[in-house]
Amino acid sequence: MSRSDTMKDALAQAYADQVAEISLHDGAAGTDGSNEIVTITRAAVSWPDPPTAGVIVSAPGSFDVPDGTVLVEIGLWNGTGDFLDSFVNNITFVGETTYGVTLRYTQDGA
Repeated sequence: MSRSDTMKDALAQAYADQVAEISLHDGAAGTDGSNEIVTITRAAVSWPDPPTAGVIVSAPGSFDVPDGTVLVEIGLWNGTGDFLDSFVNNITFVGETTYGVTLRYTQDGA
């Protein structure tokens, strides 16, 4: 048995409705958002289009990243400052840059 696209879309939208900010972390975020790089401001997240077939994509969040910054994970936060989730993204930045992050959530059919 598999989920209908209607159900996958509803679940993807529910996920997106929770995620309001993205943060950068120089170590594992754990279950509480540890190791956030507090000198880099969190980026707001917006979801300009509704999900299609269980897939929803955010608009890019943008960060001004100093030279030598080590990024280990990206954190997700709700609108009231509660940590939700994280994912690994190991990068060492050589040179100051603007770093863009686009989130893509896919609700599978199981």
